[in-house]
Amino acid sequence: MSQLELDARFVKRGYWVNLSQGKIIGQTITIDSTTGSIFIALLAVITSLAMIHLWHITIFIYYQARADGIISDGLFRHK
Repeated sequence: MSQLELDARFVKRGYWVNLSQGKIIGQTITIDSTTGSIFIALLAVITSLAMIHLWHITIFIYYQARADGIISDGLFRHK
């Protein structure tokens, strides 16, 4: 075991508050590496879905900003 590693019995797992950083910023969740990998993968999926929806909303806002309602040609007629 190197100097940077701690023995597992000295590591608290679960939710705890690091009071040296304050009650809000010091909130910490310590989990094992397997659960951490699953958690990171879930965050990646949720983030990618959120970015896709943000892109769709941005494109819709752009479309609405350009649409002025004035008929400009025959392909413009929507019903």
